[in-house]
Amino acid sequence: MHKIKESHIPCYWSGKLQLTNGEIHPMHCIQISEDSIEIETPTGLKGCKKSLLVIDAINHSDMETIKAICIPKTDILNEFDKHYITFNFEKISDQNKRFIKRYIKDNT
Repeated sequence: MHKIKESHIPCYWSGKLQLTNGEIHPMHCIQISEDSIEIETPTGLKGCKKSLLVIDAINHSDMETIKAICIPKTDILNEFDKHYITFNFEKISDQNKRFIKRYIKDNT
């Protein structure tokens, strides 16, 4: 039987969202899985097909800067005029992947 739904867990990391048009916006993570991430940011994607996320992540006492090129799945404007954006990771280092896997394991 195939696994249909990924396991997402809450995370509260902050960082920056860089759009392909050069704009940089603050963001914070809402939830994460091994393959995707949901963030909240004050600005939408403005038609950009890819984005760079630079995230200051922490798991217990371990800190890591996660850098990932991502492809958007959804961009939803919430009731507070913030954008909830879900991304799939397209390019992310193996070290960053291991950190995320460890975070998920430690916080599930």
